[in-house]
Amino acid sequence: MLFPLLMALTIGLINAQYLVEEESGCATITVELPGTFGRIRIDQTNYEFDGNSTCAKEWDDSDTIPCSITEADGVFTATAEVCNIEKHYWAGFLLKDYMQNNRYVYVSVYFTQGGKWTNIGDNCIQPQTTLGEIDATGKTSV
Repeated sequence: MLFPLLMALTIGLINAQYLVEEESGCATITVELPGTFGRIRIDQTNYEFDGNSTCAKEWDDSDTIPCSITEADGVFTATAEVCNIEKHYWAGFLLKDYMQNNRYVYVSVYFTQGGKWTNIGDNCIQPQTTLGEIDATGKTSV
């Protein structure tokens, strides 16, 4: 159980954090994952991945975003197109099969609005000033 968590943390440390620098409109976000994902969370809204090419809002199947995943040599590459990025601060790809008992692992993407971070006040994590490192050495949980 600890190995998948450490692998997820390692991937996070290698990539530090993903940033979308566009100020507005739509952006295609691409992240590398240690496994497949089950949903994308954009701010407070969950979009469930259908396993093919669409992520649909949990409570409204008519609200969808294009998303996909490919695998090469054990590395999974997830892609999603997010629009109205000027209104968002965060997106996360929920890793499947890495946690249990209502614990979650997300690979995070932050929307910077051209480096202005206009919506970051809505988020407790301040990536523009926080180092992306968690030391889990010797711990059984984080």
